[in-house]
Amino acid sequence: MNNSNDLLIPIICSIITIVIIILVLLFQRYEEKWNIKQKLGHYLTINPTLKTIIFIITVVVTGILCSAFVTEINNVNYGIQWKYFYKYDSFYILLVIVAIDFFYNWINSSYDYNEIMKFSDDEFLKAYIRKNCAREIIDKVKSNIKDLDKVDVKKLFPFCSPPSDIFH
Repeated sequence: MNNSNDLLIPIICSIITIVIIILVLLFQRYEEKWNIKQKLGHYLTINPTLKTIIFIITVVVTGILCSAFVTEINNVNYGIQWKYFYKYDSFYILLVIVAIDFFYNWINSSYDYNEIMKFSDDEFLKAYIRKNCAREIIDKVKSNIKDLDKVDVKKLFPFCSPPSDIFH
């Protein structure tokens, strides 16, 4: 590093990494008030193709930057020189990519966890089954339309409380 332009990439990358860490800390602190993790998680995880593309990009970029970093700190005569890691731009760019990847995965896993935990609530589970299984229940009723008097409504609609008297 000979001049001040050589410090530009490390400084910018360090600032970006610090900003990402501060964002994570702020999101954790004000999670319930801002609800940003949930909103970002919804937009980032709504499309499986987008999730896959982001995953592939981060893996490829991280692999390339790791290779570049190891190549830069490797000395032909002395081997890998870890004591000079801070002198190379690839280290700082790698640091930013890892911080961005951490931020993305943190939001993604938080959103997935919140979505899964909804199913621990009995009322949500009942509403979900009513909404998503209605077509199967209707088809079952149509197939037994002649024997409708023999249909046990409690078995057919186990999540209706109280069971509907429509069929009796």
